[in-house]
Amino acid sequence: MGLFKKRRTHPHEELIERQLAIFAEDNARLAEELEDALAAYRRATKLDAEDSFGDVQDVAEQGRDQLERIRESFATTLTEELADEYRIEFDRRAAQRHPEFALELDVWAREDG
Repeated sequence: MGLFKKRRTHPHEELIERQLAIFAEDNARLAEELEDALAAYRRATKLDAEDSFGDVQDVAEQGRDQLERIRESFATTLTEELADEYRIEFDRRAAQRHPEFALELDVWAREDG
């Protein structure tokens, strides 16, 4: 028996990694906008904090929406069972690589039950 176990990989691991790399490249400006919005929120007075936080949420939602579009464009080509497995893995990896945009990305899974 070997000392090292081979790491199990998800069938779509390479695809998901490419998708997330493309997302990062295509949305570099959005990531900058989010950093700017966060900086403005940190500088905001108590009176302006709510509006500034709303700006942060708006930019983060744009990124999340882009991730959802990427995920769903492939998930819709799979059977229901494979699509759910793919979505779970995509969401997990997106949360690791882009946590600022992946908030509530997996809400579809939580709503079902």
